[in-house]
Amino acid sequence: MTKNDLVRILGQGLDSKELQQLYIDELVREPGAKGCISVNGNWFIYSDQDERGNISFTGPFFENEIIYACSWLLKKEDLFEEYKTDEFFPKYMHNHFSSIEEIKEKYPEVNK
Repeated sequence: MTKNDLVRILGQGLDSKELQQLYIDELVREPGAKGCISVNGNWFIYSDQDERGNISFTGPFFENEIIYACSWLLKKEDLFEEYKTDEFFPKYMHNHFSSIEEIKEKYPEVNK
């Protein structure tokens, strides 16, 4: 899944204002920013930034699963139900990271 694929697919269900609330393959360190970023081809969502710019990453979400994860961040997941997988909620609930380095430690295969 590429950035262009994500923008195109999400743009089919979201209006441009909603889509602008999500940073795609761009890490923005400011309070309230949310988005997704690719770490060596695997996608992670981020949000819950505090005033210091501390970020919580969640993932990895593979292939089309990242579409549902992004829509979840915007509370528009009902528009993208077809991209939901059985693995989404376990990943969302249990795979939280505070840095990209932590992600790489947990998933060494991501470094390939």
